[in-house]
Amino acid sequence: MCIVDVVGGRDLYEVLGIKRDASVPEIKKAFRKLSLKLHPDKNPGDEDAAKKFAEVASAYEVLSDETKRKKYDTYGEDGLKENGGGGGGHDPFDVFSQFFGGGRQRHPQEPSRGNDVTIPLRVSLADLYNGKNVPFTVRRKTVCHHCHGHGAANSDDIQTCHECGGHGLETRRVGPGFIQQFQTQCNKCGGKGKIVTSTCPVCGGDKTVFADVELDLDIEKGTPDGHEIEFEHAADEHADRAAGHLRFRITTVGHEFFSRDGDDLYMDMSISLREVRPT
Repeated sequence: MCIVDVVGGRDLYEVLGIKRDASVPEIKKAFRKLSLKLHPDKNPGDEDAAKKFAEVASAYEVLSDETKRKKYDTYGEDGLKENGGGGGGHDPFDVFSQFFGGGRQRHPQEPSRGNDVTIPLRVSLADLYNGKNVPFTVRRKTVCHHCHGHGAANSDDIQTCHECGGHGLETRRVGPGFIQQFQTQCNKCGGKGKIVTSTCPVCGGDKTVFADVELDLDIEKGTPDGHEIEFEHAADEHADRAAGHLRFRITTVGHEFFSRDGDDLYMDMSISLREVRPT
């Protein structure tokens, strides 16, 4: 995963499209623009774009480093190759991720759980005052009981991808003149490493099916407006990660006579002067 030659003899300033006296901000601006445009994730299957992306990363690695830039300006590529150094000593994706911050972002980890879901629930003021248990039916996705989330008719219908050998990644080489290898997501299996040859007859390969789930919502006395009742991992299930949380957000339905302010109840009533005078 290292660059053996330096941009095939091309001028590094030309690669980034900048002048030789370009400032550091100008170098960064040029790299940002070109790397986003040429990134393999935006140009799947385009070998020319992949080569240019690696060239841009290599050029930026040299020109953004004051010491390497001075060597290049003075001695050219030969100066960069001294002591085993030189531009392009890193994976271009490492250069890209270091520039934009964080770790590698080509193959992000799946989230630990699915998306949370919030459902508005209209509750009368009387029920909030007295408290109430409310049965609620939720229709959500659940992992298929037939294939157990594999999406295949049976276990024999799940085969290792022959393109990537089950790794989910393909190693590609860019050349000639510029020797670089990098990994991209396998197009054949979509990065999963497995291929389903016959889909599940129940879920049709979706890995999940819809099912009704019964829940009991315990609305306590004095529950405030906007309060959320949470059921952990009760949202849609997923074959490859935990379900998200399901929340019910209380919305108060107005009362004919009473209004609420915090924990206090108020009632507007019109009475005559005779009724308020002491007897």
